Amino acid sequence: MAGAWRELTKLATRSPGWKKVREGRIKIDGKRCRACTKKFNLQVHHIQPFHLQPELELDLDNTLTLCGRCHLLIGHLDCWQSANQNVLVDVTTISLRIKERK
Repeated sequence: MAGAWRELTKLATRSPGWKKVREGRIKIDGKRCRACTKKFNLQVHHIQPFHLQPELELDLDNTLTLCGRCHLLIGHLDCWQSANQNVLVDVTTISLRIKERK
């Protein structure tokens, strides 16, 4: 399974417009992780995996900004081969819990 996933990700190259979409999403999200609010190691997560739905790769509504740690843990449930179907709910829940803690 892992070998097949690696082959899929090699084939799933980014469109020329990806850099602009990525920068736009990070700006929209205030240059912070939507879950933990950290400002470093920011990555853009596809809500619907773009290797499964390539037509959504450049759709801003299909993206959110996460730091590297939250991207792996929340976006992919601690396994890059997984996709969290509840990522928006989980990000919102964690963000609220962090705000309540402060």
